Amino acid sequence: MNIVTRNNIIGVVIAAVVLFVLFSAPQRVRKYYPNDETHNTAATSKSRRNMHEACGVCHFEDGEYPIPETHLKRTRCYGCHSAKPAEGAEE
Repeated sequence: MNIVTRNNIIGVVIAAVVLFVLFSAPQRVRKYYPNDETHNTAATSKSRRNMHEACGVCHFEDGEYPIPETHLKRTRCYGCHSAKPAEGAEE
């Protein structure tokens, strides 16, 4: 087997492994927030700071629904969370 063929085979094997890893990765699971006026107003805030403050009213330490300690420490709530689809709507 000459060097060109060996390099081609190695390249194909590496590409197959990379594709396998990418396609076998678990899908990102989005957690939904209620599709109501309060949450949608926060989601459409003009700045990250406004959005963060709007979420914090209920979800920070002193809020009615505090974020659990196990939650990722992120500041973009709507990067991971999205509005719950309306009944019968496609996702």
